[in-house]
Amino acid sequence: MNVGKGVGHVIGGIYQGVEAAFVAVAKGSQEMTSSVLEFKYGEEVKEAFDEATGVVGNIYEIKKAPRDAFHKEMFDRTQNKREELSKS
Repeated sequence: MNVGKGVGHVIGGIYQGVEAAFVAVAKGSQEMTSSVLEFKYGEEVKEAFDEATGVVGNIYEIKKAPRDAFHKEMFDRTQNKREELSKS
């Protein structure tokens, strides 16, 4: 039983690491693209791009919020159960 929980935590950690890497790459790409657009087309185009990518980022955060809350709740429950078991 404990092995299964451990595997679940490892898989969850890997997933969160991959997701964090994706967000970092996306943010870096957005910043570079924004710089290029400003250089080639001016401040107005850069600002429009920044606003559009900001909206996309907000949608992504809204979409993942329930999943993050679920994972946090499951982690907290697992931690609480471990503490209860270690006390007894």
